[in-house]
Amino acid sequence: MASYTEHYQLHQWVPEDDFLRTDFNENAGVAAALSAAESKAQVVTGSYNGNGAATRAITLGFQPAAVLVEAENGRRNPGDDYIYGGLALPGAPVMGSGSTAVDILETGFRVRSGGNSFTNFSGQWYSCIAFR
Repeated sequence: MASYTEHYQLHQWVPEDDFLRTDFNENAGVAAALSAAESKAQVVTGSYNGNGAATRAITLGFQPAAVLVEAENGRRNPGDDYIYGGLALPGAPVMGSGSTAVDILETGFRVRSGGNSFTNFSGQWYSCIAFR
């Protein structure tokens, strides 16, 4: 009787095992599903230096499913109602007191400096992760 691989639960035979066609078909189905999942899970990382512009588009060449922006110092809303980063989704931007700080675009995302949004503050480095 076949045992299974630890991570993917594929059939793993020993010399005295009988081979069943269904075992091979199951392995092929699992392998195809894993391949499809791996090809879809794409992450792009990067950073930018804030230039102080009221709005700034960061171009990625695709519309991200989600973008996480973080200030270099890790600062988040420390009780002063200012927004320094956060997680934006299509149709669900990072907001604070009616002001949009990060939102998704068709070819990337947009950040802002002004009001209570500080995701493009001049001289501040930001790290970002975009999920495709």
